[in-house]
Amino acid sequence: MVEGMITMNVERKILDCNPAALEIFGLTREELFSAKFHDVVKIALRENGKPMPDDERPAALAMKTGKQQRNVSVGIKRPDGETRWLTVNASPVFEKGNPKPAYVISTFRDVTEVRQRSAMLMQTSRLATVGEMAGGMAHEINNPLSIISASTELVSRELGKTEPDMSRVTSKLTNIKEMVERISQIIRGLRSFARSSEKDPMFKTSITKIIDETARLCTQRFVTHGVELRAKAADIEIDCREAQISQLIVSLLSNSYDA
Repeated sequence: MVEGMITMNVERKILDCNPAALEIFGLTREELFSAKFHDVVKIALRENGKPMPDDERPAALAMKTGKQQRNVSVGIKRPDGETRWLTVNASPVFEKGNPKPAYVISTFRDVTEVRQRSAMLMQTSRLATVGEMAGGMAHEINNPLSIISASTELVSRELGKTEPDMSRVTSKLTNIKEMVERISQIIRGLRSFARSSEKDPMFKTSITKIIDETARLCTQRFVTHGVELRAKAADIEIDCREAQISQLIVSLLSNSYDA
């Protein structure tokens, strides 16, 4: 894998670079040397997809702290609009008698294709897991559908009477609503688990909600083999991509099941 290299001074001006750096950034040598680095490569992203402030970029931190920054994941926006993901190492260089860095040497590898292949493998694995859970999910959905069907028939018969018992009708309609919500939760959990979520933003989400919806996908698979699945967690909110937490939980449950 080709490794890019740039050398930057304390003013964040580029002093030197190699051809691989130009190729990775999608810039000419003249463009890269025309201004401060953060004015040329204007957009940098954190691992979670959020913007990375200029003073938190690896080279800036190495210059500020005098310490090497290793294996930092950084996304950059190229002039053509493409996002490339880099693994960056930034090393401060000191001149004799000066405790502060004189310049920083940054080396980086473009790992965009590696990330894409990894995402594809994860998606394939998720879909394979969905296939394994399909029988159990069909059972989980079939039960509430049977209740909905029976309740609908009862409501129809009751309303056909001269003096229907409306309290009984209301009770059955409530049952139908509950079963519809149960099916919706199963489908939401399935969609959350099966989809690719690497580009999703992070939101505050109830961990109990994620666990409950995810557990419904796996319950029948365990029950069929005589295993009781019980899930309990403190009702707290975390900043996360809900789909990724769901995928992690299913992976842990599947590993436990196989063990």
